[in-house]
Amino acid sequence: MKPAADKYDAILVVIGGKSDLRPVRAAISAGQVKLIAELQPHASLSLHLDGYDDDPRELWEIPEAALFIRQFAVALESLGLPPGFMERLTPESIHWRTAHE
Repeated sequence: MKPAADKYDAILVVIGGKSDLRPVRAAISAGQVKLIAELQPHASLSLHLDGYDDDPRELWEIPEAALFIRQFAVALESLGLPPGFMERLTPESIHWRTAHE
């Protein structure tokens, strides 16, 4: 049995949504993701941007979504990525995170 501080195998994190793409939201979400990654060091992480499921375009093709993701990435990197962080992202998260930096 895993200890309480590391009890999840996978975690879905909503980092923002179509209705709130402010830079401050990106910075807050970066802090939350870093904390989750530190508290759950063995869980895979799936990052989600809410509100675009019905849009046929990829997130990097939506200017405001792509900008928010870049802001989130910069904020997260400025906090210092936990060891092995990128390896813990699900393939979908890595795809939109790295597609058009």
